[in-house]
Amino acid sequence: MIEMVHLIKKKIKGHVYCYLQHNIWVDGKPKRAWQIYLGPLERIQERGALSKPETLEFETVEFGADIALYDIAQKIQLVEVIDKCTTKKRHQGLTVGEYILLGVINRCINPCSKNKLGDWFKNSVLTKYFHITPDKLNSQTYWNHFQYFNEQIIEKIESELNKIILTRYHLGLDCVLYDPTNFYTYIQERAENELPRKGHSKEKRFDLNQVNLSLFCLKEGGVPLMHESYPGNTHDAKHFKKVIPKFIERMTELGKTIGEITLIFDKGNHSQDVFQDIKEAHLQFIASLRPSTQKELLEIPVEKFTPVTLQSTGKEVRYYRVTKNIYGAPRTVYVVYDPRHFKRAKLAFETRLQKKIRAVHAFFQDRLNIKKWRDAEKVKHKIRAILGKKLYGSVVQVELKGDFGHLELSLKINETEKQKRIAAMGKTILFTSCDGWDAELVIRTFREQYVIEDAFKHLKSPKMISIRPIYHYTDSSIRVHAFICVLGLLLLSLLRMELAKQGVYMSYFKTLEVLKTIKITRIFAQNNTLKLEKLNKLTPDQKTLFKILHLKRYVDG
Repeated sequence: MIEMVHLIKKKIKGHVYCYLQHNIWVDGKPKRAWQIYLGPLERIQERGALSKPETLEFETVEFGADIALYDIAQKIQLVEVIDKCTTKKRHQGLTVGEYILLGVINRCINPCSKNKLGDWFKNSVLTKYFHITPDKLNSQTYWNHFQYFNEQIIEKIESELNKIILTRYHLGLDCVLYDPTNFYTYIQERAENELPRKGHSKEKRFDLNQVNLSLFCLKEGGVPLMHESYPGNTHDAKHFKKVIPKFIERMTELGKTIGEITLIFDKGNHSQDVFQDIKEAHLQFIASLRPSTQKELLEIPVEKFTPVTLQSTGKEVRYYRVTKNIYGAPRTVYVVYDPRHFKRAKLAFETRLQKKIRAVHAFFQDRLNIKKWRDAEKVKHKIRAILGKKLYGSVVQVELKGDFGHLELSLKINETEKQKRIAAMGKTILFTSCDGWDAELVIRTFREQYVIEDAFKHLKSPKMISIRPIYHYTDSSIRVHAFICVLGLLLLSLLRMELAKQGVYMSYFKTLEVLKTIKITRIFAQNNTLKLEKLNKLTPDQKTLFKILHLKRYVDG
């Protein structure tokens, strides 16, 4: 799209009138974005106001997304809170909070390395509010300011922000979601660092070091409350045991009664100790159980399940309720059967099974009884590698007949074991301390886990926030980088919440997509003095967001 601003003349009833007009080319056709009436030609010539129009300079800068996020940060006093909790005495440049805010907004809109922040900043309306030259925004500047943070200061900032956000946005803490994730990095292990370590990568990059991150967020809007970066080789359950007391302490600081909070978490975080802590704190919970620990429940026929319709989606599922002793206490247990999930899982399993069998036959078609594949044990080992331990020997039975160099291979499907596996599909096992809740509420609430899963998806997105790649290599800098990304998630969640309260429901991606196309054009005199600031023409979607978010107050002229 090509943009241009020029002076035009119109002759009306024998008089010539002058206009300043901004045209854009869209799909090969000119389209007027805006037009400003300057007055009759004679009057302009007399005054000499535009006798040298070529001395005017124009620039179009990003406005919508930048200023919308800046506005949210103002509402929650982000800069002020960070400055209060850090120790820098400002002598020159920006404050710590201002540097961090610029980094946060950039992560949301156009994530880049710190060395490229200046290039992004100079094309943003934010130059009007942060009085710093773009060349000062670089890696060294940010590394210098990261020294003002440590784990305790980050926790203090989060706590102060929690108080402001819960009050300003009238949010409750009745339901909190928890989940850990990890991010692979290309950082090599260093003796002085603890965070980058090899562990169980959720993205299957076991060859790389990773950094783990845990997150507590509200069910309402996915607003992040608390996070922690921790070593990549730490087991989820071990970390959960450590972070639960911190969560309880944080909630107490906020003046909340722990017994009124329900925590939702997944099966990978369990341990006997953590449930003892949860019990002693009277913290309510809904969690899932590993199916392998409750095989007898998976064998219960679906015909014995009770149908229920989930209010939030209108989706029908079935459940079987029972009381069992789980981690030393009697708990209400629900086996939930989802027909749609069952169909998808069954199809995927059968497709994968046939694909694996074909792969075995294809591999040994021209190799069996040649070189090392004359040895039965080596053949079996290779088949086990192709099929995987979940299929080998149970669902798929391997028969090898004959002696060394004269082997005959055949694969058979154990239909009994196959049907047993299929019967367990589509089932999730939940258990809870919320004995007074009905089945529909328990199931629906647990399914809100998708909110925190979406949060991780946004953190890992290369187009927005993009916690990876991590260009830092010290633990302290990695923690601040993760903190900046979580703050970006916070601003986006509050932005979407403001839109939702006005009946506009958009994803993070769609919201930013619309806001990023809202731009302003600035007109400067020869001495670089800003003469006029004009909002470019808005589409219906842009007008809606512009109005709901009250962005007009940030436009001069």
